Amino acid sequence: MGVVRQRFVRSAEWARSLAEETVPLIHEAGNPYYDWFFGGAEQAREAVEALYASPASEVSATRVTLLLEDERLRGLYVALPGEELAECRLADTLLLVARDSGATRAELRRRIELARGLFADVLPADCYLSKIGVVRASRGQGLGGTILDRVIAEARERGHSRVRLDVSAGNERALALYAARGFAIVRERRVGPLVYLELVRDLAQP
Repeated sequence: MGVVRQRFVRSAEWARSLAEETVPLIHEAGNPYYDWFFGGAEQAREAVEALYASPASEVSATRVTLLLEDERLRGLYVALPGEELAECRLADTLLLVARDSGATRAELRRRIELARGLFADVLPADCYLSKIGVVRASRGQGLGGTILDRVIAEARERGHSRVRLDVSAGNERALALYAARGFAIVRERRVGPLVYLELVRDLAQP
């Protein structure tokens, strides 16, 4: 049996070439929020495709880091500085409002206002883990931990003091992974049917 070649790649060219695999993974990683926010799975998928194609987006192909094994996609993550996150979320809001019209736009604006109470502001010095996912066929192999270790190490290298993220309270597998890597729950937030937990990893701790 040959040696598995595993590597992380941040390349817009790679990410765009694998869009058929990465976009559904980002959509899944963003749920249940995405489907609620956009009013259904189909609408959410279309919106994620538009965001993925926008260089200014929080989930742009330019910001996705891929985990490849023997050049096949196994997982991905999106992590960015707090100051960059604020700019991306503003750009995403403008893009989404511009692509809708009439009653759809009014409903989107309403959900934007509601969503502000779901996720706390991120400090400029924080590293924010926006999305993390492992392809379905590769789950149960410890790759989520491999990706999270990479995020933590990268955040340290860049001088961040904390890694922050938000996760659905019902995602027990993700919560177990985060707890094993030293993340602590600092706040619970509710909007409509959604319950999200704010987690923080203090990088001063080993």
